[in-house]
Amino acid sequence: MIKTKELRGLQSVWALNAYSTLVYGLATEQACLGQDYETSTAKFEALPLEDKEKQLRHALQIVNLSKEDMNNLLAFALDVNGIPYSQKNVDKLPPMELVEAMLAVCLELAQLRPQICPEDAKKNLNPAA
Repeated sequence: MIKTKELRGLQSVWALNAYSTLVYGLATEQACLGQDYETSTAKFEALPLEDKEKQLRHALQIVNLSKEDMNNLLAFALDVNGIPYSQKNVDKLPPMELVEAMLAVCLELAQLRPQICPEDAKKNLNPAA
């Protein structure tokens, strides 16, 4: 079972950006089916963790993440022995193990609740509310 390191530091923000790219990729796929971005992301955020896992697994197959984004996710993955993945290890691993490692980190990120603009501030931005 793949574990994760604590999400801390600047690289954790880069990992969050990679996660956001995957969610955006899912929303883009839904847009092709006529659903707008906000609806797609809201639906994703409302999913239970098990369903988010299925969606993220799908996203890892259809979204072309950059090598840098992949490395930013893998930087927080630990193998079954609790050893961080190094570039040397990553270069020798089969694709599905890499996907599982990135997925484990994405599931940790999916549990974060980043608030770019808190609800109180949103109310202040809209004078009609």
